[in-house]
Amino acid sequence: MTTAGDDIFLQSLNYWRPWILTGVVLIALLVAFFLVLKRIDKIGQYRQFSDVLRAAPANSVVRLSSDKKGVHIRVDGRGDGGRAVLPGLEAFRMQADPSHLAGMKRRLITSMGPQSYYYLDTNQIEDLYSEVIQSLPARSREVEEERSRGGEVSAKLKIVDPKLTRGVRTKTVEKFEEDLTLTKKYSIVRSRLFESSAMVFGAEDVPAESDFLPEIEGIFVEIESILGSGLPGDTGERLVAERKRKIGQERLDYLRSATGHVALHGEFLVTRNTPADEQRILLLDHPLNEYLDTAPRASIKISCDDAYFRSGAHIFQDGTTIRVTCVGKVLSWNEADRVLTIIPMALS
Repeated sequence: MTTAGDDIFLQSLNYWRPWILTGVVLIALLVAFFLVLKRIDKIGQYRQFSDVLRAAPANSVVRLSSDKKGVHIRVDGRGDGGRAVLPGLEAFRMQADPSHLAGMKRRLITSMGPQSYYYLDTNQIEDLYSEVIQSLPARSREVEEERSRGGEVSAKLKIVDPKLTRGVRTKTVEKFEEDLTLTKKYSIVRSRLFESSAMVFGAEDVPAESDFLPEIEGIFVEIESILGSGLPGDTGERLVAERKRKIGQERLDYLRSATGHVALHGEFLVTRNTPADEQRILLLDHPLNEYLDTAPRASIKISCDDAYFRSGAHIFQDGTTIRVTCVGKVLSWNEADRVLTIIPMALS
């Protein structure tokens, strides 16, 4: 049984159905037309790019960059005609972005759980702890208890851990007690440092080739699928070499700009300046050196005072390689030697 309202709705639907179907078909045709135009534009871009590469000298330098419009590939020495934009590859991005590496290293270090420490610098920890202690919550309580009987106060007692009993009114006074061990103080300092956006993570890292080679290979596949042929000559190898050089330079710039506190994790070589030296040096030959062909080789140096070594110090023997996590402060950057020097607060 249908009502008058239902009949009106069905009549209206039958009237508008042809128009709705026509609208859907028009929208589909417009989308298809847009995709065809985009495909034609992409083919034109790739052909331009292919022509540029084929006309370039064999030893030309090919450079990559990217923005919201896509990937830009430029052949040096060809003027404005040497640039071609490859649309449709917006997913390609520069994997050497410091925030990308820093985020991965932050997650690695913070997920390690409880630590035992080879080295704790008492002075650094005490100085930083004194700065953060004011904002810490109270760690103990002083409780003033009033006992009453028949509405009269009979006694006032100070107790450490009161138990609530009938006829007892209590008033709690928060009080901080500085009775923490050095390890606990460092744990508090470390947590505050890691919460700071200024904390430097990943200074010792570079992106692995596996992070960016698939992106470059994706460019090759895309071009070949449209043009029906691969990149001419050794273009692929030149693209990879230039990408690695750019990553190495970006990471070197990141080392130059490092300031404040850093967190590092890697394999370091233990050395001493002289056998009688009371400083042990931990050296990291930076992996960015594999991406640059210029000297000198960049490195990170952790300068440790023997007085602050704790249990396990015997494993830090001259000439050995050890994997450690270091939290410390940037002391200096030596441009001539490309050395970033760190004063450690803790080694674990």
